[in-house]
Amino acid sequence: MSYKVEILTPSPIYDPYIEYYKNVITDAEGTFKCVPNTSEELYFNFKKCKLYSNNHYVLDDPKVYFAGLHPYEQEAFARLGNDVSGGFVIVFRPNGIQNLFGLSNSELFGYAIDGKTIFRSFAEEIWLSLKESDDIHLKKAKVESFLLSYVKCGRSPNTLLNYILELIKKENGILSTAEISRQFNISTRSLERKFRNYIGLSPKEFLQITRLNHALELIQNQQNFSLTRISYLSGYYDQSHFIKDIEKICGFPPGALKRDVQPQEHCDNRNFLKLS
Repeated sequence: MSYKVEILTPSPIYDPYIEYYKNVITDAEGTFKCVPNTSEELYFNFKKCKLYSNNHYVLDDPKVYFAGLHPYEQEAFARLGNDVSGGFVIVFRPNGIQNLFGLSNSELFGYAIDGKTIFRSFAEEIWLSLKESDDIHLKKAKVESFLLSYVKCGRSPNTLLNYILELIKKENGILSTAEISRQFNISTRSLERKFRNYIGLSPKEFLQITRLNHALELIQNQQNFSLTRISYLSGYYDQSHFIKDIEKICGFPPGALKRDVQPQEHCDNRNFLKLS
C-alpha cells in the first residue's frame, strides 16, 4: 500500500483561508476507520470510494465533497476501490471554509457533504477540468481561478484565533486551556465561546484530537519508543489515561497499533486504521 503526496502552498490572496493544497495518488483499497483531526478539507476525488458515518451521512463515489470536523467520539469510515488513483485536496485553515464560502459550523460539523450542494453544476465542471491534468501546478491555477469570486466576497479571519491555533499546532496540542488563556490574556469562558463559534469544537476537544494524532504518528514512526515514552511525549502523565483515549478514538489499544495487529495508515495530515 502506497501514497504519493505532492504539496503546494496557496497564492498570497488565498493564504488567509487555505493552508495548502495536496495532490494524492494511492493504491490503497478496503475499509478504513478515519481518525478525527483538526483540518477541514475540500476534495476533488478521482478514486472510487464510499464515505459514511452512522446516523450522519453516506456519500457514494462523491466527485467533490467537503469534510468537516468530527467530534471526538464520532466514528467515520471510508471504503476505497482497487483503482490506482487519488484526488486534489484543499486543506483549509481553521474556519477557512466558513470565511470563504459563508458556511456555518453547524452545516459542516460532524458531516461530509456533497460539493454539488454548494457549487451546483460548477462542481462537475471543475472536477472534469482537474481530472484532465496531471500537473499539480496547473491544478492549483485552475482551482484558484475557480475560487477567485469567493475570495472577493470572503470574510476576514479572526487574527487572535489564528495565533492561538498556530501555537496549538506548534506544541502538538500539549497545552492546557488555562495556559492558552494566560498567554493570550483571554478568559477561559471567552476562549470556549470563540472555539464554539468559529471552530465547532471546544478548546479541550481540539487539543485532545491534536494530541492523539501526534501520538498516533509517534506510534507509527518511532517503533523503538516504548508506550510509556510515547504517552509522555504526547502530553500524558498517566499511561492508563493515554491507553484509554487511544482505545476510545481508535477502537484498539496502542499496543495493538504498535505491533501492527491493527494496521495504521498515514497520509499527509490524516490517520486511518485499516479494518478490511
